[in-house]
Amino acid sequence: MAVMLTNAFKTSEGNGDKLEELMKSWVESVLQNPACSSMIIGRDPENSDKVWAFEVWDSKQTHEKFVQEMIADGGMDSPEMAIVDGMPESVYYQIV
Repeated sequence: MAVMLTNAFKTSEGNGDKLEELMKSWVESVLQNPACSSMIIGRDPENSDKVWAFEVWDSKQTHEKFVQEMIADGGMDSPEMAIVDGMPESVYYQIV
């Protein structure tokens, strides 16, 4: 069952632009996964140091598998990830 995923990423004060650019750089590689049909990056209008990723996946399980593979490949340990403040706030929504 298809899901929409929202991820809110935070960074330290003043690093919102860097975080936005980092997240924009992810879009092309994420969309190479056939289970992901859409990824849009958006800036939080109330917090300039919070950036959102809106993704559509064919299932929650395929997204979770993608994340586990990314972690196993060291994708979460890159130096660029140092600006990300903790894990994102994530919510899955069933697409109806």
